Amino acid sequence: MTDSENNENSISSVFTEQDELFDYILGEEVASIEDMLSRKRLPIWEYKNKENHNSSVLNLSAYKGNFRITQILIDYCKNYNNNNLKQFINEENDQGITPIHYASFRGDINIIKLLIENGADYRKKTKRDLTVIHYCAQSNKPNSLLYFYFLCRKNANLSGDKYDLITEKDKGGSTPLHWAVYSSAEDFLLFLINLNVFKTIEAKLNFINQNDNQGNTPLHLCITSKSSRIALKLLQNGANPNIRDRKGNTPLQLAIDKNQAEIKRVIENNQSCQLCMFNVPAKQIKKSKMNIICLFSSLIITNIILFCCTFPIALKFIGDGSKQNLLFFGYISFLLLFVVFYIILLSTDPGLRGKNNLHDLEKVIDENKDLTKYCYKCYIEKTRTSKHCIICDNCYEDFDHHCFWINKCVAKNNYCYFLTFLYIAFIYLAIFLLITILTLIEIFFIHDKGYCDNNYFLLNGFYESICKFFLKDSYFFYIRIINILLMIFILCFIIPESFLLYLHMHVCCSNYREEKRQRRNRRQHPSAFSASSMLSEDDNALLNPSGKKSLA
Repeated sequence: MTDSENNENSISSVFTEQDELFDYILGEEVASIEDMLSRKRLPIWEYKNKENHNSSVLNLSAYKGNFRITQILIDYCKNYNNNNLKQFINEENDQGITPIHYASFRGDINIIKLLIENGADYRKKTKRDLTVIHYCAQSNKPNSLLYFYFLCRKNANLSGDKYDLITEKDKGGSTPLHWAVYSSAEDFLLFLINLNVFKTIEAKLNFINQNDNQGNTPLHLCITSKSSRIALKLLQNGANPNIRDRKGNTPLQLAIDKNQAEIKRVIENNQSCQLCMFNVPAKQIKKSKMNIICLFSSLIITNIILFCCTFPIALKFIGDGSKQNLLFFGYISFLLLFVVFYIILLSTDPGLRGKNNLHDLEKVIDENKDLTKYCYKCYIEKTRTSKHCIICDNCYEDFDHHCFWINKCVAKNNYCYFLTFLYIAFIYLAIFLLITILTLIEIFFIHDKGYCDNNYFLLNGFYESICKFFLKDSYFFYIRIINILLMIFILCFIIPESFLLYLHMHVCCSNYREEKRQRRNRRQHPSAFSASSMLSEDDNALLNPSGKKSLA
């Protein structure tokens, strides 16, 4: 056999061993890999898979997310080529992607730790200047994000490194937030914008509203990803809907042009709907006791007007003394019940679940638990019925909604009180409305003179003298106007209150709440591309958030 034939056989043998090992790695055949490496010493650190952009064996094992295979390959290199271990760990493929980029995409903390312990450079960028955080964003992996956050914080004391890694841009000018929006990575997005990496609120808002090279803010990219939920979260955290891209389009204009009705509605969500809380607020709202003060003030003022200018005339219309007593004391009873249950709602804890410190999540991350099951702000494990309120900034068990009028959430501990309060409020407002209607009937259709006869008053003395003062003939025109305005005012309360009462009756009498929870639990936020695209051919390669193809 000639030397050339020997060389050809040798090359053929190497290619066969390479292909075989790559097949085992992609098939995650751990036993076959161990057997193959134990039988013969192979230069695995030199192997390249041409079908996957000349990826190394470690690239493929990290991509597959198999910790055991990754550990076998690293240990093998340690035993036979320890001097080149660091080079093996940081080996790039044609796109500049290293094993730690793939591990970050997979979100496997154990593999990330293993790679870093053996010399992986977690600050290394790809040829498109993508960092490990960009890859975490693409696959919605808040675990990886938090791990690198803690790593940056520890290294800041040693080498002066800051959190630039978390906010860095790629060559397209896209931050990890742009990628998270483009990939509909809601969990990652919420953890990212609530991390303590911004020195000031202005710095945080600048990050949320940052433009890429095409002038797109993350809110612009919501139209591309067709995600109204992401748009809502961005607006709630301070996204500016008036910023224009390079073509002069605002996110609202893009939503209209692309026929994205739901995103258009979220951006246009007006203040009146937010005040009534019929829709989830699409902007930052802070708690204020002014709501409670306004309610008590209006309650006091309307009742002063009612007892001085309206009740006497309504009682005149009724005439019968027993019916007068029934109306008067019925109104007083429900007024007192209204106030009592309102105070109970103000003083009852809705079902607060408490908060943990961000540092408490380090243990969760070390155990490689799914961080999407934890609240992005309270850092506690979510239950099937719990939810975080963006206004109260707390998690509540059996969360229903945030009530504007009691300035707190309605949840497990106060829902029964709230439902009772709605019934009482409806009856109270209905009686109030009835009194104003009777008064207007008496004024406009029965009598056209002033009312100052003693027969028209249920009580004598001080109350009678006050009523007589207001019901003189000279004030009679104003009494008509006051009662009309009073009826309109009550209608503005009783109509939305009736709708709210009907809604909660429907919730209680049906399986609506459970069905809503099931939909929320089933909701997934798929990436805009599949995981396999990271190793695909050029025509199916990664897209950057602006829509241009790139090879990472």
